[in-house]
Formats: sequence, C-alpha cells, structure tokens
Amino acid sequence: EREKSILLEKELAVKCQIPVWADYDAFALAICGGIINSAKLLKKEPSTMFTYVKLSHEEFKVLEAMVKNMGLGDVTCDENDITEADLFVDINGDLEGLNKAQKSGVQVVLGLHNQKAAMLVFPGVFKGLLDSKCTELNNDIKEAAAKALASVIYDDEICEDDILPGIFELEVI
Repeated sequence: EREKSILLEKELAVKCQIPVWADYDAFALAICGGIINSAKLLKKEPSTMFTYVKLSHEEFKVLEAMVKNMGLGDVTCDENDITEADLFVDINGDLEGLNKAQKSGVQVVLGLHNQKAAMLVFPGVFKGLLDSKCTELNNDIKEAAAKALASVIYDDEICEDDILPGIFELEVI
C-alpha cells in the first residue's frame, strides 16, 4: 500500500508542481530529530543509538529507511526489544510500554504523537520546499530537515524533557 501512496504522491507533485508528501515522512523526520538529540544527551554516537517505537507497518518502514539513510543506529517496533532501547518513543500514551521501558532503565522517552510531529515538521519543511521551488522531498532534504529540527534546541539545553522543540518556537519554521 505504501508503494501506491508514493506513486500517487509523485504523480500529484508533477501535476500540481508543488511538493506532496505524507504524514509518515513528518513523523519520521521528527523521530530522527529526536534520535539526534537523544544521542547528544546520552553522549553516544548517533550511529550506535537503538530506538524503540510502536508504529504501523507502513509508518515503521518509512522511519526505518530514514534512520538507515541517516546512519542513526537501529530502530525497532518489536516489544521484546524495549528493554535494550536507548530511546523509547511514546506515540499514543502507551503506558504499558512506558512502564516496561522505565523499569528496564531506558534513559530517554520522547512523547511524540502524530499530530505533534505534523505540527513540528510540516510548516517549516513545506515552506522551505516552496521557497526553493522543490517538487519532492528527497533523502537529502529529509536529513537536512531532521538535523535542522534537532538544532533548534542548543546542545547545552537538551534534557529529557526537551528532546525536540515546542511547536510554537519560531525557529522551528
């Protein structure tokens, strides 16, 4: 189904001559920004991060490809791996998973609901794409956007409660 969606996005982008992309990409961008800042908080190389997130199959595949492309370690949605994770991404108030993560010593928890991810990512990335007259969101742009999102919080300000910026911070756009 994701392949059909990608083809439709490309077709619409050509016909409309504007970038067309899905919330899967926004979610993946936000999580990658969170992985970057979590690695800084944990004083780890991003390539060694292990992230757990509970996503649909389609969402997970988009995230997995982006994490791999950016060299941000490994990502899993297998609940058996929660106890090994450096970062637990809570997308829907998963209290059972959160309790398991906290009991096992997962050091960083990122509360990131799909709506928050969309509000964090879409305005700034879409504005950048339109300003630069791009018609697609390619891997280079995704990586730059994730890094830019992560950079809104200065390294010395990153803490467990501030892995990603708030949606109303002007620098986000």
